Amino acid sequence: MARPVLIVNSRSGTPRRRRRFLRALDALGGERRFDLRRPSSAEQAAEQAAAAWLGGAPLIISAGGDGSMRAVAGGLLEAAAQRPEPLLGLVPLGRGNDLVRGLGLPLDPGRALEALADGGASGQTAPLDVGHVTIDGREAIFINALGIGLDAEVARRAGSIALEGLPAYLVALLGALAAGLRPWPATVRIDQRPAREVPALLMTIGNGPSTGGGFRLVPHAAATDGVLDYCIGRQGPWLSILGLVPRVLRGRHGGHRLVEMGRCTDFEVSFSRPVAVHADGEVLATAAEHCRVGLDAAALRLARGGAILAAPTGSGERRG
Repeated sequence: MARPVLIVNSRSGTPRRRRRFLRALDALGGERRFDLRRPSSAEQAAEQAAAAWLGGAPLIISAGGDGSMRAVAGGLLEAAAQRPEPLLGLVPLGRGNDLVRGLGLPLDPGRALEALADGGASGQTAPLDVGHVTIDGREAIFINALGIGLDAEVARRAGSIALEGLPAYLVALLGALAAGLRPWPATVRIDQRPAREVPALLMTIGNGPSTGGGFRLVPHAAATDGVLDYCIGRQGPWLSILGLVPRVLRGRHGGHRLVEMGRCTDFEVSFSRPVAVHADGEVLATAAEHCRVGLDAAALRLARGGAILAAPTGSGERRG
């Protein structure tokens, strides 16, 4: 019988998280239980995922951060034309692990692996939406969130901070604000509504509810509901922006005068001056001029495993 293929990013996250994962892997039988792959790049991870699915593997598991999971998902999307309905399992080893958090899957890497080992391809599954973006003619995907402006600058800075989870992104946020990041006029068109001018500091288009290890910028987003959520943040006084942070962490910033939130399936924006863009924590462009974002609903299947899992973290205040 074919074994689940486990694609591990050995560089993701912190040594503590990697040790938890390795202990669980050993306890579950290691290479006797899983077909292990350790790619040296995101491109190789995508290739290995596609080849494994086309080779008949019952389940492809990505062990890494949101960026690693994005790479594996990309490979499975390529393979789906020849073998439909790829099944993806997720084991969080990264710094923020926002995708897993939003899906209500275990954040502990050992427990996540155990849940997939218990259920595997025969356990609970759910449809998994995948976002796609065209940046100045170059195409990419995201499975958790796309961020523009301040969001992308925070993601860039967090990668060099020796902290795990939310603290790393809080430090990165303070550094980005201290650097005097300026707002940028943008022309935005959402779905079929007329285009309009927006002086923006931040734009997040979310498939999942949080970015940056727990900033719940789009708290009602769910990667299984067939739509995207967006948050546009406008420039304001330092104290006003910093005062929003606790509300964002709770997902209760809707209605604030500096914030616009909504849902969409198509989001297009042009910038009067180039800005940075990230997808799932990976900076895709540092000087983008145009982005168009959409969604492939139920593009993959998500393996939820055989264990009892938490509910997705989609609670928070309701929009009117």
